[in-house]
Amino acid sequence: MPPSRAREPCSGWISRLAPGSWLVLAVGRYEDDALLNRLRTVYSAAEYFNHSPANFASFFTGAGILPPGVSEGRRWLAGVSAPLPDRDVYVLCAAAVKR
Repeated sequence: MPPSRAREPCSGWISRLAPGSWLVLAVGRYEDDALLNRLRTVYSAAEYFNHSPANFASFFTGAGILPPGVSEGRRWLAGVSAPLPDRDVYVLCAAAVKR
């Protein structure tokens, strides 16, 4: 779903969480437009949205994103804060806690 619409359920979840509760999200990220267009051609069950790291971070509004922040999946699991990878496809991950 588009970022503005994706923020709605996230905001709803965060508003209902008890303080100290976590929200963890992950999305696929395509840097290669040709590969993304191919995915959109072969996957027809729903529209695919390629969220930027900034849009993805906005899904956590109302909660504090925990270190290492928005990161590539493998780096996030390792707790490593590093620039996003120079790859065509990767997973963006983040966790936030409601204060």
